[in-house]
Amino acid sequence: MKKLLLLTISLAIFFTNAQDINSDGKTHWTGNIDSAWEQSGNWVGGSVPDSTSDVSIAGGLTNYPIVNSDVSVNSVSVATGATLTISSDGSLTTTGDFTNTGTVTMNSDSQEFSSLIVGGTSTGDIDYNRFVNEYSEPGDDNIQWDLVGSPVDGLEISSFAASNPSLAISGDYYGIGTYDNSSQLWTNYTSTTSNGVNFDMGLGYQMATSVAPSTVASSSSFNTGGNSNWPYNVVGSLASDGNNGEAQTFEIN
Repeated sequence: MKKLLLLTISLAIFFTNAQDINSDGKTHWTGNIDSAWEQSGNWVGGSVPDSTSDVSIAGGLTNYPIVNSDVSVNSVSVATGATLTISSDGSLTTTGDFTNTGTVTMNSDSQEFSSLIVGGTSTGDIDYNRFVNEYSEPGDDNIQWDLVGSPVDGLEISSFAASNPSLAISGDYYGIGTYDNSSQLWTNYTSTTSNGVNFDMGLGYQMATSVAPSTVASSSSFNTGGNSNWPYNVVGSLASDGNNGEAQTFEIN
């Protein structure tokens, strides 16, 4: 009789705790198994989030989610101390809000670019690792410049170049340029011509690095008053590019 009573109390405590964890109506990440988003054992209740889920990722855990497929949820909240990574072949779409006070990283490679689309209000910074090709001379068919569409106004080109040592430099010329329709030629910026000149939103720029084809990075915040498709709104600040330097760049996909 005593054993039955103890068992009943234990079960009651277990179910009470489970209900408390989900009392806010959110789907909570635990990372109990690994970092795979699609692993049911990584979520409270054993259910992978669906398009109606409000996802919560708390700090202080061992494993954090990596999205490497196309994922759709209602909302996402990344807490301080928590991380969320979207791999180069992954995408994350929310119909509601995206809130980040932790670390959210988006990756890319020479063939694929991660995507983040927010249907509601988006807040917090994003670290976007963007693949950029190495500088090539005219006529070199092996390596090509990358074409980048500026998603921002108000970012000074000279400041961007000065804080980006992975960009190609030839003499006084930066590996950033625009196309002149009248001359039908590309013109690259210098330390003089870029001073006081800002990137124009939507204008196309050529860009190249001075190292082997690599990933460069930017740490950037969403523009909550505009398009919340990522990568789109970028302010740009320093982040490691994985090649013993610090760099930043951006692209509209």
